[in-house]
Amino acid sequence: MVNGINFNSITYTLPFKTTEKSSVVSKPVELQNKNLNGLDALGNYNSTLAMQPPDFDIPILKPVEIPRDINNIKGERIYSSDGKLVQIVDEDANFKKVYLLGEHGIRYSVTDKNINKDVFSQIHWYDNNEIMLESYNPQNGYKYSTFYENNELLNYYKLKEFSNGSSITVNYDNREQLYDYEVFDAQTSCITMKRYNKEKQLIDKCIKKYDETTNSKLQTNYIGTEAVSEEYTQTNSIKNNIAEKILNDNDLKPIPKIEYPTDLNKIQGKKTYYSDGTVESVVTPDNVKYTYDLGENLMTIKNKNKKIHHYLDNNWYSIEEKINDNECKTTIYHPNGDISVSCQKNDNEKRIILTNGKISHYEETIDGECEKIIAFDKNGNAMKEFDNVQDYNNL
Repeated sequence: MVNGINFNSITYTLPFKTTEKSSVVSKPVELQNKNLNGLDALGNYNSTLAMQPPDFDIPILKPVEIPRDINNIKGERIYSSDGKLVQIVDEDANFKKVYLLGEHGIRYSVTDKNINKDVFSQIHWYDNNEIMLESYNPQNGYKYSTFYENNELLNYYKLKEFSNGSSITVNYDNREQLYDYEVFDAQTSCITMKRYNKEKQLIDKCIKKYDETTNSKLQTNYIGTEAVSEEYTQTNSIKNNIAEKILNDNDLKPIPKIEYPTDLNKIQGKKTYYSDGTVESVVTPDNVKYTYDLGENLMTIKNKNKKIHHYLDNNWYSIEEKINDNECKTTIYHPNGDISVSCQKNDNEKRIILTNGKISHYEETIDGECEKIIAFDKNGNAMKEFDNVQDYNNL
């Protein structure tokens, strides 16, 4: 058992009650609450994405047989500067096959050199004999995944993400023999969820529409095609100082970005190389270490007790600071402008998310178990407290 860590100002009590309104009606659906502030009756909801008939054609990906003995894997072997085998590469004019060897398994990926994208990957964890396969179809934009455990097919799904944030997911659970179909329409902030049996007949449906300006949700539930109930929920919060108390916690103050040069050609210092001649790392005279992958893409920057992950392709930036052997703090600057900060001490952790400069999420974990989640409105006022992730996700 790990000894508990005393977090400063870890207990926050919400000094108010939330207000929730709901109505449950039978067919025909007729809203009992007319003051919906712009929300439409979902019985008449129409979305181009959601109205499309589900396409249940989900390919089941088959595992690639990979020798457990690396000596039987063909390809060029690439080693790190200290002699450790990093990867095995087998390529031709169109495709590059890469084997990454880990302590508990192996990752195999195939890159289409014509589009410079991974079109297939397989991860095999030897300890529990789990296999996860993923593929990408550049023609239709779908990502496909299949999962196995002890050679048993568990589930398989496909996902399509659109540039505006909308998405379509179709999943088949082999144990329950059910299809789950989910559409998120980013333009209307609406989620449509449907379940089908293995004969592809509709079992039930749920449509949720959110209005962030009023902290409200309108949900209509169906059995088959029949609307059986609807619920309108509005969570009202009053101005409170919960966010102020959390933000005053030094453990949760963001680590400021540190600007370092990122162009390999402009960084001077002692270099190490992979066995193929690619630069592996550069250590500058002031002892800042830059680490690169085999494509000479910058992976990490290490300076004393700080490690920075800087991914230039998607503008994702994180700083990990080691406080001591049992404590570390991580700040992530997300491409959408959000900032998340987490502080971990042994198996205890607390985390916040800042959106547009206001706190939008707070979470506590004690001994590895979620103890508290607080949701905030767009103005940074605490709205509601949860003691588990499931209830929070159902907000």
